[in-house]
Amino acid sequence: MSVIGIGTDLVHIGRIKSEIERNPAFTKNVFTQAEIDWCEAGFDPAARYSGRFAAKEAFYKALPTQIQNETTWLDVEILPGSNGKPEIKTSLNCNSLLKKNGVITVSGLMLRVALILYNH
Repeated sequence: MSVIGIGTDLVHIGRIKSEIERNPAFTKNVFTQAEIDWCEAGFDPAARYSGRFAAKEAFYKALPTQIQNETTWLDVEILPGSNGKPEIKTSLNCNSLLKKNGVITVSGLMLRVALILYNH
């Protein structure tokens, strides 16, 4: 098995909070309804959105350019799994593109996402 790509991202929680306040459509353009529901249910929605955004950014950075160009933010969903740890779920379109480009999928994606959140 070889590495297809590596992606990391750093997100400032205040930046995401400002973007949500400035542009209410931001959440609907970037997050699935399930992600929105999960983020809004927490004590600090901006921190939850920031974590999901950073994970999606890291995921996209790891993808081959062709897949990046043929998918949207809504093709990737980051939600807690049964053990509470975040899991990446991809759309059928994204899954098809991953397989076509040699990315292995076995009961979930074989990807690692490095995630760092930063807040002042």
